[in-house]
Amino acid sequence: MADPGVRGAGPAGPVALSWGPACNEAGTPGQDLAVYRGDLGAFDDYTGLTCSTSRRTDHVAEDPAGESFYLVVPQTTAAEGRYGRTGAGAERLPATSPCRPQDPGTCP
Repeated sequence: MADPGVRGAGPAGPVALSWGPACNEAGTPGQDLAVYRGDLGAFDDYTGLTCSTSRRTDHVAEDPAGESFYLVVPQTTAAEGRYGRTGAGAERLPATSPCRPQDPGTCP
């Protein structure tokens, strides 16, 4: 997926997130998306906002922290795909409490 969405300091309230389709959406039956949130500056620590967007390419974070980043992770009913890469090019690790076990082949 693309780089994480970032929300800086600003007015409190819901944040509308949107993104393009997952990399292999057409070829993977039952694909869905999970959304994770983390605090800016702690880019290796994120928690789930939702384990399903019902295949939608948007989600509203109802009451996020002021300085947050978001990861959208493709998944099937059995496993999550990759979380993307860091700015240095390293593969992101799965969340401490992922929605599903990770299978990097789910969305290379």
